[in-house]
Amino acid sequence: MGGKTGQRQDTTQTTTLPGNQQGNVDLLMSGARDLYNTGGPQYFPGQTYAGTDPRTIAGREGMTGYAGGSGLGLAQDVVANDRRFMDPNNIFNPSNIPGFQRAQEGVITNANNNLTRNVLPAIRQGAQATGSYGGSRQGIAEGLAGGETSRYIGDTLAGMNMNAYNTGLGLANSAANRAPQTYGLGLAPSNTMAQVGDQYRTDEQRGIDAEMARYNFGEIAPLLNLQNFQSLIGQAGTYGGTTTGQQTGNATGGNSFLQPMGGLMTLASMFPWGGGG
Repeated sequence: MGGKTGQRQDTTQTTTLPGNQQGNVDLLMSGARDLYNTGGPQYFPGQTYAGTDPRTIAGREGMTGYAGGSGLGLAQDVVANDRRFMDPNNIFNPSNIPGFQRAQEGVITNANNNLTRNVLPAIRQGAQATGSYGGSRQGIAEGLAGGETSRYIGDTLAGMNMNAYNTGLGLANSAANRAPQTYGLGLAPSNTMAQVGDQYRTDEQRGIDAEMARYNFGEIAPLLNLQNFQSLIGQAGTYGGTTTGQQTGNATGGNSFLQPMGGLMTLASMFPWGGGG
């Protein structure tokens, strides 16, 4: 007589780390918990930027004062001068230049005096010497002398006008070209003050940056320490250790008493006296 058989089996395995490795893991987990409870790194509590140096402030005040005072006046003078020299009424009419008209009058006076005091008397003396005084030859000579004098005066005055024009134009260009350098020269002392102040500020900022770096390193030092410790002791799966197991279970089926009796009966049939049962 038999029956249906069923089984249930439970297996449990436990890995135990070596004592030294377990201590490392406990230390790592405890440090991580303590670090988490601190709330994480804190932001640097001090001032993170350098203040403006007093020399920089003085330089800026000097620049703004100059720009709104004498520097502004210089710029205005340069612009006014440029406009004056570029004004067609001045450039194309050099007689407006002080003394220019008087110089031209001097040229005319000197040329006419030379004609009347030197040239014409010489012509007349020559005519008298040759006996042609009052003749046509004398008149032609005096006419030519007058024409040459007029041409000389015209050419000289034209040259003066051209030179005055070119001179005025050159002065205007030179003044305009010098304006930036002249303006910058006035700002040089203030620029020097500002540059020195900026250098001092850079030095101060360098000190602040070093202090911040030192503070931030102190904030993350515990984390770095734990990370280094973890990298030295390895990962949890590589620790090794001792594995222990436990197996439990039960089975159900036919009558347990009849099963061994069936085996005995089979064994008895093997003997001669047991053939008939």
